[in-house]
Amino acid sequence: MPETNSCNAPNESVLIDTPLEKIALIVNPTAGRGRAEQIANEARSRLIAQGVSVDVLTTNGPGHATQLARGVAADMDAVYGLGGDGTINEVAVGLLGHPDTALGMIPVGTANVLAHELGFPSRNPLIAVEDAAHARSRFIDAAMVDDALLLNVCGAGLESIIVRDVANARSGGRHGSMLRFVWPTVREFFTYYFHAPRFSITVDGKTLPNRCTSFVISNTRIYGGFMSVTPTASLFDGKLQVCSRRRPGIIANIMALTAALLWVKQPGILATYAVGEVIEITADRAIPIQIDGDDAPFEIAPDTPLSIRVLPNRLRVLLPREAPFPSTEISE
Repeated sequence: MPETNSCNAPNESVLIDTPLEKIALIVNPTAGRGRAEQIANEARSRLIAQGVSVDVLTTNGPGHATQLARGVAADMDAVYGLGGDGTINEVAVGLLGHPDTALGMIPVGTANVLAHELGFPSRNPLIAVEDAAHARSRFIDAAMVDDALLLNVCGAGLESIIVRDVANARSGGRHGSMLRFVWPTVREFFTYYFHAPRFSITVDGKTLPNRCTSFVISNTRIYGGFMSVTPTASLFDGKLQVCSRRRPGIIANIMALTAALLWVKQPGILATYAVGEVIEITADRAIPIQIDGDDAPFEIAPDTPLSIRVLPNRLRVLLPREAPFPSTEISE
């Protein structure tokens, strides 16, 4: 198994040669619209054909991927998650504290934000297991939302209500689709104005002007699979980006959605942007929060600030062969 040169993560500009000899594949059986087992078998066959030892592990419910990843991390060159952003997040939690073990991903979820951010093509998830002998990895930033891991985006207000509606729509074992995101979004466009909460946000000790009605905090540019609320966010800069929206209402929502679809920042009359390492948020009432597209198991409470802090260069991830960013290759 490759060894890092020190206890600290390598410089953000460095790609690391990570030849794979032994990996674990953690499969969410409900992902991929019922095709998870088929995709997992194909991935296993391709890896074995390359001389890689593969242990396939199947999850049985929320949180199980973390337990499985934690149990095998010390013995593997990489641990792959086969599923959506929620599955990838759970596997990543299990790999924290194991900098020599890389996170791999076979993205078959709805949005696949982290995979797309790293340059994996949306139509060929099995590209992640090609050319295992010449695999490469890189350390990325993560963040903690209280005690929960954030890889991509979190938010509360309009965003978290939509995510909760989507979670309810998925109840009963129904498979997700992009339409399940679109319909709650449209519905909230016409109702959110009447029940919008108020948040106060402090970034690195400085309170943002004006209380907001919703916010997004990003470690990645991509939002919802194909939009961007924070188009200058980066997985490699040791910072989180904040978009604090002040105005609810149909017109404001349409303007915000248009900006997101165009990958530009929302205009100043709608939102305030900030960049920082430690973020604290209070709300005028209890409100749900979404983390990496999933409804979090806790809410922002009026009497308890929500704390979000960046973890620079904390997680090692496998990359596609053609990385979408300039780098300097090294071997370990």
